[in-house]
Amino acid sequence: MERDSRAWGIDKEIPYHQWVAERVNQVKLPFRRIPTQSRNEEQNQDIELGEVKKLKEEVARLKEKNVKMADDLLGLQHSYADLNREYEEKTEAYEGLIKKQRAERDYTHRIKQDLSAANKELTMRVQERNMTLLVEHQWKNLYEDIKKDKQEVVKRL
Repeated sequence: MERDSRAWGIDKEIPYHQWVAERVNQVKLPFRRIPTQSRNEEQNQDIELGEVKKLKEEVARLKEKNVKMADDLLGLQHSYADLNREYEEKTEAYEGLIKKQRAERDYTHRIKQDLSAANKELTMRVQERNMTLLVEHQWKNLYEDIKKDKQEVVKRL
C-alpha cells in the first residue's frame, strides 16, 4: 500500500507518504505530521489478527468436521445401499415363498378334489358290489329252491 501507483509520482522507489513528509520538511509548511498508524489502529490490528487467527482455527476445525461428516455421509450412503439391496433380496424371497405357498395350496386343493371324486366313485362301486352280492345271493337262494323243488318232484315220481 505504501508504494505510489500514480504516474505523477516523483520516484517510484520512494513511497508517496514519505515523499510528502520530506516535502513538508523541505518547504517547511506548517503541517503536523500524522503517523501512518496510530496506537488504536495497532491495537485494533492486534485484535483483528487475534480474531483472524481464531477464525482460521474455526475454519480449520470446521473443515475437519466437514471431512468427518463427508466420511460419515459416505458410510451412511453405503449402508443405505446395502439395506436397500437386502430389502430387495428379502422381498424377492418373500414373493418366491408366496408363489410356492399358492402352488402348494392349489396342489392340495386339486388333491382334495381328486380324493373327493375318487371317494364318491369308490362309494358307488361299493354300492354296486353290495347290490351285486345281494342279487347273487337271491339267485343262489332261487337256484337252491328250484333244486329242492326238482328233487321233491323226482321223489314223488
